[in-house]
Amino acid sequence: MAGPASHPPVSAATPIVGAPRADPIGAVLLVLAGVAAAVPMAAPWRPLPVGVLPDLEGARLSGWQVVQQLSTATDPGLLAVITKWSLLLATAGGVALVGLGLLMFVPMTHRPVGSAALTVAGGLLAVGTWLLVRADPVFGVPAADLLQTGSPGVLLLLASGVVGLFGAVKALATG
Repeated sequence: MAGPASHPPVSAATPIVGAPRADPIGAVLLVLAGVAAAVPMAAPWRPLPVGVLPDLEGARLSGWQVVQQLSTATDPGLLAVITKWSLLLATAGGVALVGLGLLMFVPMTHRPVGSAALTVAGGLLAVGTWLLVRADPVFGVPAADLLQTGSPGVLLLLASGVVGLFGAVKALATG
């Protein structure tokens, strides 16, 4: 009878099965989504149509300038206030996704990070949906005009939610 099977010694280079590890794919997805959510504040949006903001007719504003114009409106309605705050929260969500993406590089359990990222990405999708549904009353243009290629700010904001969802699901799947 042969003795017990000999196993090779475990070294520091041998990964332990089931041990937490970094998730670079999820990290890159979350960081890209975060940057895509923050960039619309500086990226150009669609030129404003005649009659929306009389002082700036035809001007091509950045997301931050849109927020400022919504803040200084003489009679801001509830739609303008919600739009202003949703754009600001989308930027904060982008910063949060970058931070969560950087946490994905740490070898730890990523389920809490994935849950938080899923919540933030869902919020970004809600902001994008709000912009599309309420484009006409707030911006004075139909949603189809906001989706034109001439408005990278809106497109990046919409893409950030989708990419963030993929990164969050990857984080949850990695465990």
